[in-house]
Amino acid sequence: MLGKKKEAQPLVRRPAFGSATTELPAYMAGAKGQGFEHTKQEDFIMPRFLLVQALSPEIAAGVAKPGEIVHSNTKKNFGTEIFVIPVLKTEQWLLWKPRDMGGGLIATSFDGIHTREGADIKGSGLKGFIEAKAGKFEEILAEAPIDDMMKAFEEQLWTHYMIIPCITAGESVPVALSLSSTKMKVGRQLLSAARQLHPEAPLFGQKYRFYSVPEKSAAGFDYFNFAFESLGFCTDKEFALAKSCYNGLKPVHIGTEESAPEKTPPVGKRTDM
Repeated sequence: MLGKKKEAQPLVRRPAFGSATTELPAYMAGAKGQGFEHTKQEDFIMPRFLLVQALSPEIAAGVAKPGEIVHSNTKKNFGTEIFVIPVLKTEQWLLWKPRDMGGGLIATSFDGIHTREGADIKGSGLKGFIEAKAGKFEEILAEAPIDDMMKAFEEQLWTHYMIIPCITAGESVPVALSLSSTKMKVGRQLLSAARQLHPEAPLFGQKYRFYSVPEKSAAGFDYFNFAFESLGFCTDKEFALAKSCYNGLKPVHIGTEESAPEKTPPVGKRTDM
């Protein structure tokens, strides 16, 4: 005889998603948004979730322990889990100066073909871009001849990031899941899971719990990665908030301020695995 069917139990606690924006004082009502008239979305840097690793600077600063998740701007510690509504998926490629040349960010691309300024990301186009920015890169060029730098660049020292801005409980602006290397696989799994829940549902109609899990690299190094579980569809209020965020973000490129990879990518390979 079959036993009585058990009712489904909630997977986890479900926080309320909503804005933490401070209320605008009444005396500022006549000046809403003034001063920002000539800014573009590209002028702002979206904060991101930092998944703290053993060598992350947040440990030395006493902000977090390995495996904890931290807000990149405020350094708020979320513990080992976050509750998010993913809004959309975009990408960026960052060109890092090799560490043996001093390290540092050289260029950004939003399509994997051109820098954000329009130069080709390889060969003479990139060389011209570097030369045109000689003032900005004066310190870099002083440390290494441009031809040596170009040889390194032609070995494709670009890091590929999947960026997923998210609505998060208690935050007034979107915070991005910025996924590269092994984390990018998690991003692809998220997109697949979202489509499987319902093939016609918008990405921002679903919510998830992301949490940290320990893993080991092929070289035997311990590190933390993201894992997630679905919490189903959003409520109507959550959906309205996420849709408003989507409408504000979809026409523009979304950039995040990244940290350089801990290791230089293998020669001849892009770090999009």
